[in-house]
Amino acid sequence: MKKYGVYITAVIGAIALYFLSKGQAAKSVKVYFNSLGLGKVKGFNLPEILAKFRIVNPTNTPLSVTSLVGDIFINDNQFASIQQTDMLDIPANKEVVYTVKVQVPAMSIVTTLLPLLKRKQKIKITYTGTINSMGILVPISDTIYQS
Repeated sequence: MKKYGVYITAVIGAIALYFLSKGQAAKSVKVYFNSLGLGKVKGFNLPEILAKFRIVNPTNTPLSVTSLVGDIFINDNQFASIQQTDMLDIPANKEVVYTVKVQVPAMSIVTTLLPLLKRKQKIKITYTGTINSMGILVPISDTIYQS
């Protein structure tokens, strides 16, 4: 009977180490906000607004991302929100580009985006949010400039 207790303890220990290593790997994920752009125009609808993120997995462990949520600010004014819950797998020692459809209220387009497009100036775009990888929430705060 003692022999089975040792095996059970070893199996439980191995499982615990596996999940601990996955958790440590998830903390190493790097997320970069790359761009904000327009998607395809369908009929008379407004074009889709898409945000692109570069997600880097520098570890030897494949990881999964279960959600990406946050807010986009244009010139320090809140513009839109992102709530992406599609699962994304990131291979070990690789990076992926993750394109997310942005939920933009119509008033934000009128009050924030249109005046900036008329002036044709460099736009400061900030993304603040989190990514959920393997149950670990990784904060993201990144600013880019687009013309």
